[in-house]
Amino acid sequence: MSGTPSLFDNNGVPIELTLISKRRPDGLKLTEEDLQRAVDASPSLIPYREFFPSARRLVSLGMEIPLSFPGEKSGWIDNLFLTDDGHFAVVEMKLWRNPEAVREVVGQIFQYGLTLGAMSLRDIENVVRKSSQASRQLAANQTLIEFAVEHLGVDDEHAYSNAVEKHLRSGEVLYLIAGDGIHVSVDAIADWINAGSGAPFHFGLLELDVYLTASKQKLYVPRLRVKTKEIGRHVIEVTVEAQPELAKVQIREETVQSTGGIREDRRVVTPEKPLLSIEALEGLIRSENMGSPEGVDVGLYLLHGLQDSGYDSRPMPTETSFGIRDASHSNKLVSLINLGPKYLHLREPFKKDDFHAMRAFRERANQLTEFFDPSALDDRSKFSRQPQYRDLAAIKERLLTFLKKERDMVVTQLQGRE
Repeated sequence: MSGTPSLFDNNGVPIELTLISKRRPDGLKLTEEDLQRAVDASPSLIPYREFFPSARRLVSLGMEIPLSFPGEKSGWIDNLFLTDDGHFAVVEMKLWRNPEAVREVVGQIFQYGLTLGAMSLRDIENVVRKSSQASRQLAANQTLIEFAVEHLGVDDEHAYSNAVEKHLRSGEVLYLIAGDGIHVSVDAIADWINAGSGAPFHFGLLELDVYLTASKQKLYVPRLRVKTKEIGRHVIEVTVEAQPELAKVQIREETVQSTGGIREDRRVVTPEKPLLSIEALEGLIRSENMGSPEGVDVGLYLLHGLQDSGYDSRPMPTETSFGIRDASHSNKLVSLINLGPKYLHLREPFKKDDFHAMRAFRERANQLTEFFDPSALDDRSKFSRQPQYRDLAAIKERLLTFLKKERDMVVTQLQGRE
């Protein structure tokens, strides 16, 4: 049981609150869309730190995110979130007055998580862009990692990218069923899941009590009903096969259950997706542009030119980022350009810190070709277009000269900050 919240005005006078939804017969009812929009606009309603204590911030990736399943079936994640420590949170909304749907969604929400875990980050980015308009939207050429840097204050993009991949592939995802009320029958299902699971996922039930003021303002009060319990003990055996490139790790888990019995589970953990080294990128530029000699020429010209110009580089899963390391900030890479197998995109240095420098960089780049939307040069949420190498053959020399000059400017700015 819980009490009723009290809301006071500036003079200390209590404001009357009316509980909406649940069993009310007078028509004051919520819709699932009301709840979706509430947590999208205010992610702090999600008790994510109960599950991920190392997380400090959470951002919404969108609502009604489309997914395709085997057998030509499809579904939509109601709300998807990302934390600043690299965890995804899948939230499904169900109303108290529809208990059968709530029981069905328990299986449905795990299907969503399994599907996400089998997708690449680029595939996830594509479906996120197809979602309903959210409070913050992933831009057309923006990656999830760039989105996290912008909205979650992530500093080390490389470490964050590895964390996202690791949690996603290992299944360490938060599954949360939320609604205006949770039935006893669903509590029982949740208790059974929590008692019998030794998997790394987190599962919880969240009630959102909603109160209406006389002026029609809404007060949302989140209450966590059920969360996964800590597993008592693990005994883990790791076996790695001889050939590193074919390595597979088998883990045997012994879980001491509350009844005193021991349940044994075995699972195979596949290696994390490798990062794209300079050598691997060079090979991909050659292979993925086989039908375009111009594409191969431009890609290799820029790759070798950046290396010869004193650029620092950092591998990523699908691209290699080039820039200058900032020794005063734990060698953080100030990126200026990312090269992929068939395309590139520019990165404005100090974009978050200096608006005028960002715009000036975009204007200089657009003198070569239209890397940035001319109508959105002032919009920090917009990112560089991703032209293919074959389309840059006419400007490859000028582009490399531009990048050399920009590198020298960044070095000067970093030295001035020391």
